[in-house]
Amino acid sequence: MATQQPLSFKAVKKIGASRKRPKSVSPTLLTKREGRISTPEPEDKEKQRQISVLKAFDHAVEYGPSIGISRLERWERADTFNLNPPAEVRDIILMHPDDLQFTESLWHSYNI
Repeated sequence: MATQQPLSFKAVKKIGASRKRPKSVSPTLLTKREGRISTPEPEDKEKQRQISVLKAFDHAVEYGPSIGISRLERWERADTFNLNPPAEVRDIILMHPDDLQFTESLWHSYNI
C-alpha cells in the first residue's frame, strides 16, 4: 500500500490555478476591445472639477465647521464673519440647487 505524501507548495498552487475566478471587465476595457475608446465628455470633466473645488472647501478649516449644515449655509456663515470664502464655491452651489452632491458637504450622510 502506497502512502500518500503531503502536497508541496507547487502542487497546491497548481491545483488552485485551475480554480481562478474570472476577472471582471470594466466598461473602459470593453470599449477598447471594440475599437472605441471612450473619453469623458467636457461637461463631465467640468463637473469633476467643480466637485473637487467643493471638496477642498469642505476640508478647509478656515471657514469653520462643515458638519451639520449645507455648503451654502457654511459659505454664508463664513462670509458673515468676513472669512472670505471663495466666490466660486457659492456660484457652483447655486448652479446645482437640487443636486445633493453639490449642496451638501462630504459628511452629510454620516450620523455625527
